[in-house]
Amino acid sequence: MVHYCVFHGDPDCVHQLIHFGLFPATLNEPRVAFTLAVLEKFHIHHLESKNSTYDYIGSLRRLTDNMFASEIKVTSSIYYYIHESI
Repeated sequence: MVHYCVFHGDPDCVHQLIHFGLFPATLNEPRVAFTLAVLEKFHIHHLESKNSTYDYIGSLRRLTDNMFASEIKVTSSIYYYIHESI
């Protein structure tokens, strides 16, 4: 859960996320954000290998926990968000 600064004069939530190296999946009330490093790596991975978003997320799951990668929960909407963000 992310809490944004809401004081008068603070930047909007999108600019706050970008300031901290996160790219929002949507510009209207973002709930999901990706690190800029992950998006850059996905972009290069996709350019070189032409693999799908699904395959890239599978590799992230393996990097997170190679023994129990299938137990790492990933919502189906995350595939759409990553694909649309690039």
